[in-house]
Amino acid sequence: MPEQLDAFLAFLKECSGSSTPELFDTVYLDSCLFGNQSPLQNSCRKLEQKMEALHSMGLKCFFACPPVFRSRVRDFFADPCVCELFSRFDGFLVSSVDELEFLRNLFPNSRFVSEDCLYAANTEARAFLRGEGIIRFTLPAELNVRELREVVSSDSELILYGYQPLMQSAQCVRRNTMGCVKREKHTRTSKSGAGEYELLYLRDRRQVRFPVLTRCRFCTNTVYNSVPLRLFGCGEQLQKLQVPYFRLSFTVESAEETMRILRTARTFIAEFDNTASSSEQSKRKQPDTEGTRGHFKRGVE
Repeated sequence: MPEQLDAFLAFLKECSGSSTPELFDTVYLDSCLFGNQSPLQNSCRKLEQKMEALHSMGLKCFFACPPVFRSRVRDFFADPCVCELFSRFDGFLVSSVDELEFLRNLFPNSRFVSEDCLYAANTEARAFLRGEGIIRFTLPAELNVRELREVVSSDSELILYGYQPLMQSAQCVRRNTMGCVKREKHTRTSKSGAGEYELLYLRDRRQVRFPVLTRCRFCTNTVYNSVPLRLFGCGEQLQKLQVPYFRLSFTVESAEETMRILRTARTFIAEFDNTASSSEQSKRKQPDTEGTRGHFKRGVE
C-alpha cells in the first residue's frame, strides 16, 4: 500500500543520524502500488520516484510480482512503460517458475528472490532454482523450527512479521459481491493519493474478519489470515536457526500500524544482535502475545 511505503520512508528518516545500525538492505515493492485504475504512465512515474528515494538511501528495490501469473500479467510486464521502469529495479520477488522463466527472458541480467510458495524445501530444488537465477530463498511458512533447521542456508530469508496469505484467487470477490471496479465511474483511493487499491473483508461463521486484497489490474485476490504472523517473541529460537535475512511483510496495515511494527522490529534486531541495553534485554524475555506464530512452533498438523 502507498501509505505503508510512505511510513517506511518516514521511519528511515527517523533512524538517520541515530546510532541505529543498518536494518534493511532490500525493499520489495508490491504490484498493488500500480493501483487499480490510474493511467499506467502516471503509476510508473510515481513508483519511479519512490524507487529513486529508496536508492538514494542505499537500499535495493525488488518488484514483488503478482501471485497469480496469467496473460494479464504477461501483457502488463510487456508494456513499454512498465518495461522501462522494471529495467531500473534491482530484481524481482517471484512466486512461480512461470514468472521466473518469463522475467529471465525479459530481463536476462536481473536477480531473483523466491517467495515461500515457490518450492525450495530440499537441496535438489534449491540447486535447480539457483541455476535459474534465484539468489535468495524465502523459507516455507509451513515448516516448524525443527524442520527449518534442516533447510536454512546462507541465502535463506524468513518472514518475521506479516499477514499470511490463505488463498490466491482469480475468482474476484469484489466483482462477485459488489461489481467490477473497472466498470464503475469512481474508485476508492488511498489516503496518500499515490494509487488506488481495494481492501475487502470476508467474515466466517464465528464473525472473524479475513482481509481480502484485490489487484484489479490483474483480476486476482489474496485472502489473508485474520491475525498477522509475529515472531518477535521467538528470539532465542531464531538465534539458534541462524537465519541470515528477515523480512517484514506489510499488506493491510495502516501507516500508524506500519510505523509501530517497524519500531518493534528495530528493537528486536538490536536485541537480536546483542546491542541492546540491559533494560531492553530484560524486555526480550517477555513473550510477544500479539498475532500468531503460525507453524513456527507446532508445524503442519
